[in-house]
Amino acid sequence: MSLFNPPLRRSARLQCPIPRVLPRTALRSLSTPAHPPLPTEDTLRSKYPFTGSRIRERSTVTNLNTARKIVRAMGIDKLGGKGNGPVTVVEAWPGFGTLTRAVLELPNVDKVIAFESDKSLAPWIEQLAASDPKLSHVQKDPYDWDSYTSELDSGALSAIPSAPWEQSHDSLFYLAQVPVGVLGEQITAQFINCMCDHSWLFTRGRANLGLVMSEVAYNRLAAPAGNRGKIAVMVEALATAREAVPGEWLSPVGEHLWPREGPRTKAGQARLKDWVGVVLEPHVSGSISPDLLEMWEFVLRGLFVTRKHSLKKSLKHLAPNADILAGPIAARGVDLNLTVDKLSVQDFEIIVDEFNKWPFKPDVLFRDTPRENRHGNKNK
Repeated sequence: MSLFNPPLRRSARLQCPIPRVLPRTALRSLSTPAHPPLPTEDTLRSKYPFTGSRIRERSTVTNLNTARKIVRAMGIDKLGGKGNGPVTVVEAWPGFGTLTRAVLELPNVDKVIAFESDKSLAPWIEQLAASDPKLSHVQKDPYDWDSYTSELDSGALSAIPSAPWEQSHDSLFYLAQVPVGVLGEQITAQFINCMCDHSWLFTRGRANLGLVMSEVAYNRLAAPAGNRGKIAVMVEALATAREAVPGEWLSPVGEHLWPREGPRTKAGQARLKDWVGVVLEPHVSGSISPDLLEMWEFVLRGLFVTRKHSLKKSLKHLAPNADILAGPIAARGVDLNLTVDKLSVQDFEIIVDEFNKWPFKPDVLFRDTPRENRHGNKNK
């Protein structure tokens, strides 16, 4: 069975509104340049075992039909038409460039800017860029914030037009195949924080993010009150997380992604077998003001240390004598007996407000800013 053209199945539970294979006439009508071939399965097996390598935390789409479904389900084919300028898709961790090809095929997309720094994968993007003038390859690490800021200032991203925050940016989209493990969780959390103060790509406006990620990671993002952690609270406060590509579309993983078995982050760890496609849509007006972002980070981090304890018991973890805030917090309608993971965003707004007004709160909340990356470079 070919890795790239497996038998196409229709889920019994889900009627897919998008054709799994585009008609040949439709593909011809796009008039796209001839793209170089994707790696064969023999090439993948011999040169890209991933296990034990520095890219072991990554999984990349290798089925072009699947990639075409993903970009349409995320709404990339519907961008443009609102007067915000040419449509630009910024892609991170493109891997072999399968999603990249699917985006380049779309007639409404004018520019694709792909960030791929891995030396074993970058040549695939270089070859693709040489065949298609719509693609620019930036050989910089998508996890390093300076990769974006330098390109926004004077590089490939500098020509992206700005749009009012009140209006969804109809000509900019960020697409990423998110690595599993700590790296992927950190970068996703930083994306969400940037929505609050309109930094990073959000300096250009309220653009959507499309993330191909493990279902485990998505469940953490979208977890409801009662079974959630800090990141799910931040997502609810600042964005809407929509499952655009259900797990059924990417199952079994071996027919759609490489490695076939899913990546492993550590030796002996169970492989991640379920993947989804998620669209994050920033709120026009989030629940967190930019000047209180660090305070929210500090309060949530402190309280979720004891997520299954009541708020009344957990307040003391914020600072010495912080449990004195229980009175004013309760007076504003927050149930002190609720466990931390059951508190609503509105509850956290009150808690953060009372902690911020408290004269004995810590002067320094973090030794480093919340969005300082692994190289010590701040997102300015």
